Amino acid sequence: ARTAKKKDSFHNDSDIELEAVESEPLSHKPLSGGTPSLFTAAAVVVRPFLARGSPTRRRGAALITGMLVTLLAESMLLLVFSEVQKGYMTALEQKNSKRFYEGLWNVGGVILCVVPTIGLHCYLQESLATEWRAAITRSLAGCYLAGRGASGQGLFYKLHMDGSLDNPDQRICQDTADLVTNGLKLSVDVCSSILRLLGFVAVLYRISPGICAGIFLYAAVSTLGAVLGFGPRMFKYQTLITQQEATLRYLLIRVRENAESIAFFRGGLMEWHKFEALFATLVNTVYQRIRQICGFLMFTSAIRFATFAVPVLLVGPSYMRGEAEFGQISQVSFAFHMIFDALMLITSKVPDFSRLAVQMSRLHALHQVLLHQEPARSSVAAPHSVAVGWQNDFVTTSIALWEVPLARDEDLVLDVQGVTLLTPSRQGAQQQTLLKDITFQLKGGTSLLIVGESGIGKSSLLRAIAGLWSDGQGSITRCGAGAAFFMPQRPYMCLGTLQEQLMYPHSNSLVSAQDIRTALQDVRLEYLFDRHGLLTEHDWSTILSLGEQQRINFARVLLQPELKLALLDEGTSACDPENEMHLYDALKRKLKSFVSVGHRPGLRRFHTHVLLLERDKRTSDGQTTPAKYSLMTVAEFESLNSLA
Repeated sequence: ARTAKKKDSFHNDSDIELEAVESEPLSHKPLSGGTPSLFTAAAVVVRPFLARGSPTRRRGAALITGMLVTLLAESMLLLVFSEVQKGYMTALEQKNSKRFYEGLWNVGGVILCVVPTIGLHCYLQESLATEWRAAITRSLAGCYLAGRGASGQGLFYKLHMDGSLDNPDQRICQDTADLVTNGLKLSVDVCSSILRLLGFVAVLYRISPGICAGIFLYAAVSTLGAVLGFGPRMFKYQTLITQQEATLRYLLIRVRENAESIAFFRGGLMEWHKFEALFATLVNTVYQRIRQICGFLMFTSAIRFATFAVPVLLVGPSYMRGEAEFGQISQVSFAFHMIFDALMLITSKVPDFSRLAVQMSRLHALHQVLLHQEPARSSVAAPHSVAVGWQNDFVTTSIALWEVPLARDEDLVLDVQGVTLLTPSRQGAQQQTLLKDITFQLKGGTSLLIVGESGIGKSSLLRAIAGLWSDGQGSITRCGAGAAFFMPQRPYMCLGTLQEQLMYPHSNSLVSAQDIRTALQDVRLEYLFDRHGLLTEHDWSTILSLGEQQRINFARVLLQPELKLALLDEGTSACDPENEMHLYDALKRKLKSFVSVGHRPGLRRFHTHVLLLERDKRTSDGQTTPAKYSLMTVAEFESLNSLA
């Protein structure tokens, strides 16, 4: 967002420099370069983990180095094992007991070296996958929920309105996990296969240049032992991981579904804190599963290397002719299987490589939007001249939003000057001008009721005041974000305790339990305190009715110590008239200034002024014209209605 400096016109006794925040819509230009290359997409997923200055760079480099060393050690041990196997099998054929038992002791030594090497490699690989995924996920989720600036506002609302990127929650959680797991496994398989191929191709070619077929049968007891010995525990941890993954994604889905309410509350930072806590629990569970996987792999590796089944037909004819030693039979069998597996790797992994490419492309697109995409801004002659599709390279000008600290209660809390408001640009939808040249001021001690027919732009004006919608022209100056509270028609119910619900979006608060109980009594919800307490977590959106949720919103206002302005978008629409009057009485005791959108005549008594929005009939071409406005006192508005 661009920033600019402006002199405050609200205070005559001092000149205060203010910072203007222009909320810029996402550009509807295609991502540069079209479909990214595999190397470009790979760089996107590697950069958060290994980039210069990254806190995980040293640990990541150490894990990668350790993996390469263990891979090389495994390949060398396999070559040693093939030579040892050849030696003791030849000794057996020659009935040389000394060399035979020496060979068996050497086999045991090789196994003692191979098993812990494989276990260490497993731990390093799984740790690398976990750390890599953590780095990418935290980078993407942090920008999505909390943004890169100090405002704590991510891009979840703009992505929700823009509609050009599908399922950001799935990309952050599922695609990241799948990409890291599949990508790392394929990389390890390729490196391991190349090392084994280079080591064994010379051995097999020297002993048996012909292409032979062999049969290698693994003992069923190894499978039975692995299933009974490790299956229940691995199932337990995998179930926990699946549940925690689902909870993690559910949180992000809720953010997407309630993007507007959270954005009104500026709750992106709190959602990021909740995400971080859930993700830390998931990482801990993954590490518990890693230990089980390492034990499982060490067990199956020991069984595999202790199996001496040899397909004697591979080099049997050469042995009968005296062209090969007896021990070369087992050596050739071992080398043949290693080479065959290596040569078949690419063919057998084609589906995995395809999935990997798709996952990289999806994460690259998300990364472009969250971290790199800077909206282009062009001069447009009139606000009606706007780009509506992906074929154009310009966007509308923006409404400037200024936040000003208030020195006195009687200062201006809201100043709207010449605002022309358009609907946000969205792929496949044409922008419309909702309001034109709206100008009004709200001083401390005054309150405003916005009325008009449904769909005329009442709620849209509140979104512009909040900074959520910015396409158009003009400027809006209001008290700072900490002094303004936005109350949408359907309040957002966060995942957490009743205390967290009432203090949303502030997670750390020194408000006492008695103050919370008093606020609940003021909105006639004290039974929630007695029934659920403050520290029990529930899914409040399913427990509470919409009317109760709206009353929770009023309790939030009562618990905010520094509020100067509240903006209500039909904030009592689900409440009965008696509760509505009770809530507004409590609001008037708390605040001197507020802006309401509503239809009920009973709301007029709580406001000093009315902003009436009216629209002319449709034009000859079927288009609607921007709404006109009239600003008057409540008495003047009631007189106008009586004449009508």
